[in-house]
Amino acid sequence: MALISLKSLGVTMSAPLFSNLDLTIGSGDRLGIVAANGRGKSTLLKCLTGEMEPTSGDMTRTRGLRIGHVEQSVPPALLGRTFQQVVADALPAEQADSEMWRVDVVLDSLDVPEDMRGRKQAAKLNNIGMNSGSDLLTVKTRQLKDRAEKLEDAAVAAHRERSAGTIRLANRGTHAKVLITLDDAAVETPDGTLLFRTGRRHICQGDRIVLLGRNGVGKSRFVTLIRNPILEPETAENVKVTPSTVLGYSDQALSGISGDDTPVAMVSRRHDVGEQRARSLLAGAGVSIDVQERKIGVLSGGQKARLMMLALRLADPNFYLLDEPTNHLDIDGQEALEAELLAHEASCVLASHDRSFIRAIGNRFWLIEKRKLTEVDDPEDFFRQVAQAAA
Repeated sequence: MALISLKSLGVTMSAPLFSNLDLTIGSGDRLGIVAANGRGKSTLLKCLTGEMEPTSGDMTRTRGLRIGHVEQSVPPALLGRTFQQVVADALPAEQADSEMWRVDVVLDSLDVPEDMRGRKQAAKLNNIGMNSGSDLLTVKTRQLKDRAEKLEDAAVAAHRERSAGTIRLANRGTHAKVLITLDDAAVETPDGTLLFRTGRRHICQGDRIVLLGRNGVGKSRFVTLIRNPILEPETAENVKVTPSTVLGYSDQALSGISGDDTPVAMVSRRHDVGEQRARSLLAGAGVSIDVQERKIGVLSGGQKARLMMLALRLADPNFYLLDEPTNHLDIDGQEALEAELLAHEASCVLASHDRSFIRAIGNRFWLIEKRKLTEVDDPEDFFRQVAQAAA
């Protein structure tokens, strides 16, 4: 039985995203959409939900169909609300008083810690929801990736869709062996609650340190602990940064780029390269000419990620802090980022739930568990523990 039928569907913005799309989605179908960044995957989903009207073609939905939509980023309207409020809003009005126990059941299933449920941290729902049962999701993602690669290899080269640009990084190098020294620094929540202490540790040139740990243990807070003293040395407390350290930083929310700016304005102003050079650099990184004058806030997640990667390269760092760097990148982008970090022997500390990326990149592994930071030889024991807990 067809739930959704598309006939000659197309969407055009400043240029066509896709056209003449015929598709029938039946009961029980599980479809994976494979395409390079900026080709319209998220736009197609918005059309399916009715949030966006297609430019051409027809779409029919079966009567009574209800569509659940998990967006790539948390909607701004949720950011100021608590976990409990967000989930409670999904209850029918007549059940709001008598069925609140359902809220706790849902939060339990997402492994949201009790002490986080009433602070305004709804933005973390995206990360927790995406990574709950992450072992099973990782296996499925790898299977989809393998299938996509087989389809691409079987396609005619002229019609094979690849990423629109190249991700490249830089490494200006440094003569210093030790970049950062942690002297039993405290990692805390914003309200001052202690998560763990680092002990005495060194981050050296050539280290590619992967942070391991379940959601909520403090990986992102640890990244912030390292970042702040690099940007503002006077704030350093039990964190010593070598003066020659130059930071390249990217977080899950891609907060280093302003939504009100345009790509060409950001690159030309921030890196003083001139407009024409900025346009060339953007096109080479996969931010096409037709979107370079748009507000960054309306770009796709993948286009924003490629813009962030370009900004990292132009900063010419010798040390990278990367919090979930592969979240928004397409398959080609993920593989290119991996290759660049290895080719340049870049020094970095990163947090990621992408197991293949972790295995390929990491040469040191720091596990955050039971309010302690310990170094382990490899991530496999941690992966097995998570898999057993999810089974």
